[in-house]
Amino acid sequence: MSDDRAVGRYLFCFFLALYLLAAGDHATEPFYSSDETLMAQTTVALVEHASLHFPQSYGVTTAKFGILQSVAAIPFYLAARPLAARLSHEQANLLVVSFLYATNALIAALLIALFYRFSRYLRYPRPTALVGALTLGLTTVLFPYAKMFFSEPLVALMLLGSVFALTRYGRGGRRRDLAVASLLWGLAILARSENLTLLPVYLLVILTVSFRREALRARAWRRAVRDMLVFGLTLAPAALTVLAVNAARFGSPWRGGYGEEAFSTPLLAGLYGLLVSPGRGLLVYSPALLLVPFVFSRFWRRRPLLALVIVEIVALKLFFFSKWWSWQGGWSWGARFLLPLVPLLWLALGELFLRWRRWSWGARTVTAGLLLAGLCVQAIAVLANPNKFGNDIWTMIGQDENQFLFIPQLSFLSGNWRLIQSGLIDSFLVHGGEVFGRGPLTGLLAALVGLLGVAGVGLWRRGGWPRPRGASAAPGSWFAKAMAALALLNVLVFATAHIATESNKIPRERRVVSGEAERLADVKLDRFIRMDENWREPGEAGQTSFYRWRGWLVMPLSGDYQFNLKASGYYHLRIGEQVVFDNQQETQQHLRAAKLTFKQGVYPLEMEYHPVAPDYRLLNLYWTLPGFGVYRGMITHQDVYAERPTALTRALAALDQFKLLIVLLSLMLAAAIKCGARSAECGVKKRR
Repeated sequence: MSDDRAVGRYLFCFFLALYLLAAGDHATEPFYSSDETLMAQTTVALVEHASLHFPQSYGVTTAKFGILQSVAAIPFYLAARPLAARLSHEQANLLVVSFLYATNALIAALLIALFYRFSRYLRYPRPTALVGALTLGLTTVLFPYAKMFFSEPLVALMLLGSVFALTRYGRGGRRRDLAVASLLWGLAILARSENLTLLPVYLLVILTVSFRREALRARAWRRAVRDMLVFGLTLAPAALTVLAVNAARFGSPWRGGYGEEAFSTPLLAGLYGLLVSPGRGLLVYSPALLLVPFVFSRFWRRRPLLALVIVEIVALKLFFFSKWWSWQGGWSWGARFLLPLVPLLWLALGELFLRWRRWSWGARTVTAGLLLAGLCVQAIAVLANPNKFGNDIWTMIGQDENQFLFIPQLSFLSGNWRLIQSGLIDSFLVHGGEVFGRGPLTGLLAALVGLLGVAGVGLWRRGGWPRPRGASAAPGSWFAKAMAALALLNVLVFATAHIATESNKIPRERRVVSGEAERLADVKLDRFIRMDENWREPGEAGQTSFYRWRGWLVMPLSGDYQFNLKASGYYHLRIGEQVVFDNQQETQQHLRAAKLTFKQGVYPLEMEYHPVAPDYRLLNLYWTLPGFGVYRGMITHQDVYAERPTALTRALAALDQFKLLIVLLSLMLAAAIKCGARSAECGVKKRR
């Protein structure tokens, strides 16, 4: 037990340090979304004025969201306030916002530690529970939401704790555990009111436990009534708080903030969007959840009551949010509303990690691939501002939200990857040193990295990892050689594709005009014809800079091409002999669209851009191929070349586009070889 407590503490410290290291750059954009802003303003109003009302923001003076997230942030605001009083206005604002955003880092770290404790209570071995906790914290949407201020991580923590207590109640029948489950569920309702729909789950568990523990029906009903009274009395403070908050906010305890919103989405459309759509699909943004159906039957046989509770909660939440008019949860990362379901479903994956060595080679490879894919997805979310891409293309797509929900090229997953490739990293390290100075930032970074390292070493020592066994196939066997050859082939393919695409960048010239003289200031290499910068170029005092890209554009098809451009300033785009855009008048941010016909081939491209402000440059270029082969995607380094591309260059670009197909074919071939090896072994045994 002492080792389990130590592992839980190390897990908490590890993920707290990791999530704080992943904190965003709030110097340029304090809050990611309007929902976060309103909840943060509620925190400030509670502390400063003991009120739920604040100065008008986004057209409202009070938030409609649950109160618990704002209350949970109060200690962080109180901790930041005395420090901010000694700083400049800019430093104070950034410090307060950063402290508020640290709320979910702490909550998510607590959730991971609680998940580990729950897994150990379910009698999973320590390594199994530890692997489950680590993969939950690293490969699911919990990771990016730890750097945001939405209330879903808090709901996930309360719901997981409530189900944990409910499981203990189901096993021992103690009313103390039922009271804890009721209390935590009430807190989940205070965080998000739709959790009230889970009431049937708790009532059914109470009835199940009562009739299972009492042989006589009359005694079972009496026990159920007493347990329901305990449940209701424990829930009463949360219910009264909800009514009081409604009265303070809207003038009536029976009036919430969602009165005019409706359940108007077709059920199947909502289910598709929440589960598998490229913009919000839960299984896309936490891909390892695809494995849950394959192990859930075993999980059900071992823990039927818990499995039933999880199924009921998943079904109720899926139905509720699939019908909700805003099922997508606004501008967010993945299925935000379904985040509280992820830890509950992840419990079932303990069966997978428990029997890891018994699974076939193919099953282990698929599992590792899905976990690695989940880690990559969360890294893409963490390294870029989660809503910036949506802001960039919102007006360009005619404010049609369905486009980035259902079109893969316009999903936030694809857009964030482009932002990262452009160098637009969302990290407090970007501007933190400019605001607070290098010394404090270096000290903070050293402290967090040190805590991360100490916790990591502690997890390694206390994790109870089994000693590695020998490989199933001898190093010299033909199967091992075939696997090594396939692995080497894929490494070579990825290395070749990476070198080819990394070397293919289009030069961006910055020219400086001073009086009548013009000179070349510098040349950078870009993956895209894209700029989104809000800082001043060095050496621009009394001078004017303009930018020029020159290269070759590959037109893969013959037909009509749609070009879209979002810019602030003057620009001129020529492809071949055709002028696509030419703006010498409008200076403010605006959109342009043009449709031109090209034949398949390679065309010279020249783009010039003149920003109107020395510290603000905005130029985003998109295109749509004939037949909607690519719907309004960026023109990337796979399309534009510095020199006229040779046949070899284009072949290497095609290799980069289809490298994942080679991985898939390699896995299929490996599975076939494995089956052949097993058949040969069976044949040898029969002959013997």
